[in-house]
Amino acid sequence: MIDKELQEQAKQMAKYLVAFMGVELKRVMYPVEVKGDALAGQIMGVTAETMKQRRNRGFYRDKYHYYKKSDKIVMWYRDALLEEWSYQNGSEALLSS
Repeated sequence: MIDKELQEQAKQMAKYLVAFMGVELKRVMYPVEVKGDALAGQIMGVTAETMKQRRNRGFYRDKYHYYKKSDKIVMWYRDALLEEWSYQNGSEALLSS
């Protein structure tokens, strides 16, 4: 029988691997620069309106998370969004990989 400490370590490793696979899958699925709040919201798991509100309130930084291509077009950086997603989901260890 596996002792409880080893079981806990196995659960933690499985959780880490699932989160890592999710980040890597999103890296493959989305281009380096994502156009619009709707697609950025898909990456983050929130609505386009939430992304817009967060951007307008300063939650995301201009020139780091996104940039404005014109007055109406917002381009988001995929890797910055994935980094933020990892922080929000408690997966800080993923950032070093």
